Amino acid sequence: MIPFPRLIDSNGREVRRIHPVRVSINEQIVPLTTAEMTLLPGDSIPYRSYVEMFTANGSAGYFRAKTPSVGYGNYNNTVQLEHAICEVGDFIVKGEIEQNNMSLENALLTVFSHYSGNKWQIGTVSVDADVVISGSYSNVLQMINSLIALVPSAMLTFDFTTTPWTFNVVEREKVVSAEGRLARNIQNVTINRNDNELCTRVWVKGLSDDPAESYMDADTIAVYGVIEKALDSSDYTQEQARLMAESYLEKYKNPSYSVQIAAIDLSSMTGETLDRFRIGKLYQLIIPGETLPIEETIVGLAWPDVYENPNMVNITLSEEEDQTTATILQSQTADIYGNNGIKEKVNKDFGDISAALANRYVKQAGTDITANGVDIHGSGKLLRVRAGALLQVERTASSITDFNSLTTAGWYSLNPSGITNAPSGIASATAEVEVSVTGGITVQKIYLDSALYIRRQTSGTWGGWYKYSGTAA
Repeated sequence: MIPFPRLIDSNGREVRRIHPVRVSINEQIVPLTTAEMTLLPGDSIPYRSYVEMFTANGSAGYFRAKTPSVGYGNYNNTVQLEHAICEVGDFIVKGEIEQNNMSLENALLTVFSHYSGNKWQIGTVSVDADVVISGSYSNVLQMINSLIALVPSAMLTFDFTTTPWTFNVVEREKVVSAEGRLARNIQNVTINRNDNELCTRVWVKGLSDDPAESYMDADTIAVYGVIEKALDSSDYTQEQARLMAESYLEKYKNPSYSVQIAAIDLSSMTGETLDRFRIGKLYQLIIPGETLPIEETIVGLAWPDVYENPNMVNITLSEEEDQTTATILQSQTADIYGNNGIKEKVNKDFGDISAALANRYVKQAGTDITANGVDIHGSGKLLRVRAGALLQVERTASSITDFNSLTTAGWYSLNPSGITNAPSGIASATAEVEVSVTGGITVQKIYLDSALYIRRQTSGTWGGWYKYSGTAA
């Protein structure tokens, strides 16, 4: 049974339980999460008071009443609420902030220093990334959201068990931990594609000493053609203009799309982790007739009627790729080839290749870097290794005789042909194999000749192989 909302005082102590007629909650990965609560005639809550809300997943956090709850006669009162993080938005950045190549953590601390309230504090920032920060007299919460948006792998989480309340910055999930199937826990699916913001060439004033060369191309320009946009950077240095162009192209070089799903959260009945939907989870959608499942991050959960239909939820998925900076590239000895034809050997004791070093050779979008024989596609300072996966030291796995026994997470180099339980008809050639393990689920991916083969093990049982080319393997 889902608990009724709790009206709380400024110290988080319960004042009373509220008994609404109806409650809807719209959770968003980027604040603000909102809610609507319909009260019985004669019932009300104070304006700007705090309420703890609940869904089938448990506590949805603390919310602040946005509209006054006043009703007369036999009319129900409808109260609009916003997630309690909205209180940070009551304050502005006083003066001007401008800093180039600042870590995300330091940038957040700089912005949050202008918050003079007593309800919130910054907790852990576990995402390592550099950002450009620039703004003046802006809403503190809006600036925090803007900084998080620069690092698509990052998201905010909230902890109301501390005093003050805490917000943390964590990595979004990289391994599937929730699943949807038609005729089981999915009612319908709608896929919306949008190319209004698509850009493959961005012009930025000051990017080059030659105005005719003040542009940067995305590595998707050969796919979509030239689609130009212009950014205003008249007050930025050349380095800031370059970082702005890189960030913009990383965000808009592909069409965006969202997936809307009408689903049923069965976790309270099945106890299965895969049936539990939460913001930031990597969600796998399996549709009949589609060979490869859709795997995207849950960025929105809308609970239309928490108490009347507690398990009904509308899910929004995003295709935002998990972009990480060059500092994640790890190897003992790496050969870096730049587009200028120079090769430099970097000896690192399983350390990081710095973003600065990588950027010396990645001068334009689409440059290939070769490290230990593995090709990585780069765009400016950002590197994407197969949609954000970390490239770790590759293991030679010539002793593997059965794919069912390959269950230790990591990257492997092997010839899958002739190995028991390999995909049927796979070519005899050296392939890269990625194994990921989380929550009792093991996923194997084989990259060979521009094709991707994928299968998963759940509860000790392996499913079949699927091939990205669109036919069953």
